[in-house]
Amino acid sequence: MKKNTVGFLVIVVIILGLFCLITFEQEPYTGQAGRVNENTGHYLVIVMTYNSNSQPYEETFYQEPQRVIAVWQSSIETMLALGLEDKIVAALGLPDEVYLKSEYREAYRKIPYRDFRLFKCETALTMDPDFIITCWSSAFSKRGLGRTDFWHERHVNTYVSEMPSHLVPYRTIAEEYRFIRDLGKIFHVESRAEQVIGNIQREIDYVLEKVDPERKPQVMIIQFMGSKIKNWGANSLQADIVTTLNGQLRLPTDTFIGAEHLIELDPEIIFVVGTEWEYHNLGNLATKVLDDRALQSMKAVKQHRVYVLPLYAVNYSATRLDEGIRRVAEGMYPDLYSASQ
Repeated sequence: MKKNTVGFLVIVVIILGLFCLITFEQEPYTGQAGRVNENTGHYLVIVMTYNSNSQPYEETFYQEPQRVIAVWQSSIETMLALGLEDKIVAALGLPDEVYLKSEYREAYRKIPYRDFRLFKCETALTMDPDFIITCWSSAFSKRGLGRTDFWHERHVNTYVSEMPSHLVPYRTIAEEYRFIRDLGKIFHVESRAEQVIGNIQREIDYVLEKVDPERKPQVMIIQFMGSKIKNWGANSLQADIVTTLNGQLRLPTDTFIGAEHLIELDPEIIFVVGTEWEYHNLGNLATKVLDDRALQSMKAVKQHRVYVLPLYAVNYSATRLDEGIRRVAEGMYPDLYSASQ
């Protein structure tokens, strides 16, 4: 009887020990923000991103990055929006500071190295980075900054916000939120990240509260690529903005089209996407459609409903997404904002 009692007590102690161990391991977890590092007492931050092979993986941060190379406007401006300009040693891919929100320009000027051009891996090494972030995976190439595995071997964290199309067919507003939140976690500025997201969501909520849900404006999003016209289909962020705001794409397929097809589809509204190389003269893009003699029979041309969307406000726009939403809403519902002013 005594032996049975002792055995039972041993089993109880073991079960309680396991329960405490499981509880201890689970309690510090808060989403992707990971767990407490037992050696330092700080958080281990784990976020999901992509490597140079376009494969997803978990990137682990053992400490807050201090020397960041930020590539392309989305990465740069989101860092600035989160108050992290003192962490940036190089900002690459921004044509001019005038394309930043005015409140971020002074902080941008304090970044030690700023250039529209991307530099090579050898130059990046001289900057001794501990984190490289980009919205386009092409930055991590042998001809560019070097592959992600090259940097991982040197204990430098990387983050690619671009999502490989073979894995994730649609870019959504929710994914922009995830990117902002990931940066908030990595740098322990979660509250600021939520403020940025809150500003974007309020813009969406305002539009949806005001518009008639039965009204479905017919929209096309195009981009001039040399002599070709690209139709941005349902897999793009700008398309998700349109559909979120109750619009409907006339052509959901991501493809190249001719003028004849554009005339045949005859959308109510046309948005023309302008890239970094066109920011200095965006107005010409709308004129290119409005003044084209072959397109004069289209509803959008007759009613002058052709609008320009700078790339920074729609595709991988992150903190500028509120501007992208407003630009799209103003095009789809011209009286919406004038009524509130």
